[in-house]
Amino acid sequence: PVTPIITLGEDLVGESREHKISKVRKFLMKNNLDAILLTASDEIAWTLNRRGSDIDYNPVVISYLLVSMYHVQWYVRKNRAVELDQDTEDSFYELKADGVEIMDYDEIEFTLCGLDNDEDIHRLFVDNGSLNYDLYKMLKENALETEVIEGHSPIGLFKAIKNETEIQGMKEAHLADGVAMEKFLYWLEVNVTEGSEETSIDEWDAARKLDSLRA
Repeated sequence: PVTPIITLGEDLVGESREHKISKVRKFLMKNNLDAILLTASDEIAWTLNRRGSDIDYNPVVISYLLVSMYHVQWYVRKNRAVELDQDTEDSFYELKADGVEIMDYDEIEFTLCGLDNDEDIHRLFVDNGSLNYDLYKMLKENALETEVIEGHSPIGLFKAIKNETEIQGMKEAHLADGVAMEKFLYWLEVNVTEGSEETSIDEWDAARKLDSLRA
C-alpha cells in the first residue's frame, strides 16, 4: 500500500472476511474451479474488510487477491524498505492470523508465470472486465497447461445483497446527509435573501459550505 490500511470490524460491515472467503470458495466448488484472481480494488476491499486511500476519493488499496481452496494470497506490499505505519501493521497481523498470506505486489508476476508448476491450481477464474492487459498477457504466454476461465466475478452479486448491518449503516448515512443538506439549504436561503452584492454567493462558495457541513 502507499497509504495506511485500516480494518473494518464485523460490527461495521456485518460479515466476517472468513465468511466472505467461504462464499468465494463455494463459487469455486460449484463451478469446478481451483482458484479465482480478484483484480478489482473494491471487490478486494469488500472481501477482506479492509480499506485504504491509494486512489483519491476511493477507500481502496491497489492490490491483487488470489483465493484458492487452500490459500488466500494478498499481493499488496509495495516497498519492504519502508516501515509500515501502525494501522497497516495491525491489519497485516490480523490477516495473517486468519490465514491470509501478505505478498509483495510484484510477486503476482511470479505466481502467474509459475501456475503450470502449481499442483493445486489447474483451472483459474479471472474477471475479464477488471483484469489488466499485462496480467492477461502473462497468463496467455505462461499458463500453457492451466485453464484460464474468463467471466464476471461473483463478488459484485455478493456485494449487492446487503446484510442488516449494511442496511442500517446506509439509513444512518442518508439521515446524516439529509440533515447536512437541510442545514445547507437554510444557510443558502438566509444568505441569498439577506445578502448584498459584496457578500454574494457563487457556486464555489456554496460547494465549500456544503462540503464543510458533510465533513
